[in-house]
Amino acid sequence: MLWPPRLAEAGPADLLWVSRGSLSTLAVASAALVALTGLYSAGRAVETVDGLLTTPYGRALLVKAALLLVLATLGLVNSAQLHGRSPTWLGPLGRRLSTRWPSPRLVLIEAGFGALLLVAVGVLLESAPARGPALAVAPAAPATTETASASVADLVVTVSVTPNRPGVNGFTVLAASSRRPPPAPVDGVELRVAGGHDGGVIALRQVAPGRWFGTGRLDQAGRLRLTTVVRRAGKRLAAPLSWWVGSPLPPQQAVAAPGRRLAPYVDGVALSLLAGALALGGWRLVLARRRRRLVGLDRQPHSPEQVLEGMR
Repeated sequence: MLWPPRLAEAGPADLLWVSRGSLSTLAVASAALVALTGLYSAGRAVETVDGLLTTPYGRALLVKAALLLVLATLGLVNSAQLHGRSPTWLGPLGRRLSTRWPSPRLVLIEAGFGALLLVAVGVLLESAPARGPALAVAPAAPATTETASASVADLVVTVSVTPNRPGVNGFTVLAASSRRPPPAPVDGVELRVAGGHDGGVIALRQVAPGRWFGTGRLDQAGRLRLTTVVRRAGKRLAAPLSWWVGSPLPPQQAVAAPGRRLAPYVDGVALSLLAGALALGGWRLVLARRRRRLVGLDRQPHSPEQVLEGMR
């Protein structure tokens, strides 16, 4: 059996009363560990002090901290009732709280705030941490389309390129004959870029009568030679164009997030709590050792001098 024989038939109240000291120590140590790790994590998850109020993650973190404080207060009240300690600073209310048994109403309230805390933790898990340098958000440049035309034989060829910058672009070619009826239908169209990617050939497919479209890559900005090759009746008709490719968009620059960093503040609070917890633990160990020594002296015959020596 886990319980001593004299507690084998004890009720829940008796078992709770006997184990109150161990449970309280475990609860206080667990709460201190949660507070220390939470403060450390907050300094890494939220970059600046302003981020606590200006970001969803920061606001959820503040709500979680407030709920933890409420739960800690309710826990202290229930602990005072369980241990029969009267919080004198509350006056008559403190004396009423000292009942040696937790109030069912306060236990339900504490459970309700615990459920709200779980909701706040879920919101934190679904929110993106407000950390790292922020990207300077530049206004999005509108997509531009450059168009030029050329003639070959009876064909008028119009070429459009979007966004006409280094990288992947969309190419649209319109080919129409100036003669009615046309001498022959157009069988296919392709673009050749002097010094371009993939051998400089961009394959196009027909998307509508007289309209061809394809995608290709332009390697660099500046002037280049763009040639439209039209296949018709077994012949290849080339319409060269002198083309100018625009400059690439400037990349976004990483800048430091405005405001003071949060980490130094919460780390200082965490270190202070850790030092206080260690000091309190050491003090309690010293008191427990003295108490055991006095108990040992009480169980043996002793003189007044021995009692004084034990108290030292």
